[in-house]
Amino acid sequence: MATAVEHCRPGGVVVFAPDCVRETFHEYEHDGGHDGDDGRTLRYHETATDPEPSDTTYRVELRMRLREADGSERIETDVYTFGLFRKAEWLRWLTEAGLRAEAIPCDLGGEDVPTTYIFVGVRPIR
Repeated sequence: MATAVEHCRPGGVVVFAPDCVRETFHEYEHDGGHDGDDGRTLRYHETATDPEPSDTTYRVELRMRLREADGSERIETDVYTFGLFRKAEWLRWLTEAGLRAEAIPCDLGGEDVPTTYIFVGVRPIR
């Protein structure tokens, strides 16, 4: 955040958009995919879990089945660890970085997608 502030002019705005905050996180599973015009397909299964609720991270596993136009397939798996912080922490960090901070509720849509906040910080004009 300090780096963002350094690159922000007085009166400028910085925006942070986490996928979720601690208060709104819930575990979920989501499936989807796409069919290409060229015969290729992608199917995915995404799972978000919080293996250790007392820490500040959660885990997302993304499994993808990729089919090529010739019918060959492969499975790819990516695993991510994301930070999971309380709304008050985000606001405190923005304030400590020298910004006027605000949390704007944001519903990303979809029943398996958590509501989150967009965090906006304005660098004061001095």
